[in-house]
Amino acid sequence: MPSATPSPADGGRPVTGTETEATALLGWLTDPEAPRLCLVTGAPGSGKTALLGWFAKNGPRAGRPRRRTARVLVPLAGQSALGATWTIADRLGVVARSPGDLVHALATSEARPAGRAVLLLTDLHAAAEPAALTDLIAELAGVGRVRLVVEARSGTPAPAALRTDRRVAVVDLDGEDGTPGHGAPERARPLPDLSDPVAVCTADPLLVTTAYVTGAAAAGLPGTLDGPEVPGRPGENAAEDHGGLRAAWMRAGQSLCREQAPAERALVLLSALGDGADPRLRPALAALAEGSPWRLRWARHRGDLTPPWPGPVTVLGAAGGPLEGTLLVGDRTGAVRLLHEADASPAGRLAHTVPGRVTALAPAPDGTVLLLDDRGRLHTVRGTTPRAPYLERSPSERVPNLRSR
Repeated sequence: MPSATPSPADGGRPVTGTETEATALLGWLTDPEAPRLCLVTGAPGSGKTALLGWFAKNGPRAGRPRRRTARVLVPLAGQSALGATWTIADRLGVVARSPGDLVHALATSEARPAGRAVLLLTDLHAAAEPAALTDLIAELAGVGRVRLVVEARSGTPAPAALRTDRRVAVVDLDGEDGTPGHGAPERARPLPDLSDPVAVCTADPLLVTTAYVTGAAAAGLPGTLDGPEVPGRPGENAAEDHGGLRAAWMRAGQSLCREQAPAERALVLLSALGDGADPRLRPALAALAEGSPWRLRWARHRGDLTPPWPGPVTVLGAAGGPLEGTLLVGDRTGAVRLLHEADASPAGRLAHTVPGRVTALAPAPDGTVLLLDDRGRLHTVRGTTPRAPYLERSPSERVPNLRSR
């Protein structure tokens, strides 16, 4: 492994006693043949977390023309696999509802900065779900241009699990005699009332996520590790679901865990409530959301009954002219349905189905709707009034270079 000695030009020296390990860590980063995963291990108080903190803050020597690879520090202490997924996705600028979504998003975004990141994951041994997180880390290590540095305390199951059946670079801070250090005892943070909408919006969102995941798993509810579950009947498992608050939290997920004010978090949570939720939740969340610049008119979710959920949406637009007051909703099959703008109740559908997926739509004043499919072809659904000359085209035609612009 090549050597890269830290110096003041790199932005400062690491913590005393970890200079050799810092050199090894920088050497691992600059070695193209090194494993994608580096394990930093040692006893409590040996400087593991401080080393990763220094590594996150300090990059290559100033003035170098080469672009610095992003280093993203994510503490795992107390985190669930789902909470860590949402945190990593938010820090890297991708969207992921589940660990599998995160792996896929990073594997298909190599041309973006997210595809060149170095993830620095601390305190794996103190995670709420270390086994599930170990599996996620192993999957992420297989993504071509993502590197991971994982800190785990020696003497815990995490280091051995990470080293099973995979190549791993190891930086061990225990020293030759392996004498354990002394660290401050970790204090468990008090949980908020998980049925109180104001409490969960003002608490640490990752702590709330962990509590919802682990509590629901103990109660036997599905979907706590792989992502939000498909909601059951309204009122089903109401006690464990905290009146529908947990289902809304799991549905909104990553949008709730990013940095934001409690008022904005309340608005997101309000928009994620299903119609079977405890009716006392909406006014409480609406009052807290008054400080947000946005306002919620309505939201419909899978499992809603009044009015029924209109189905998945891939493209959405507001209609005008004869269709004023309705929304145009395209789905994965190419069908375009109409919904009343006031409450999302059904208002019929367009008399045309596009082969493939609709990627964009636009209404015209005469009621004509222009649809663009995933092959770049333009389709028109005629309105009820005479059409403008620029709309007089064949019902389906190829639009040159439309997808590349």
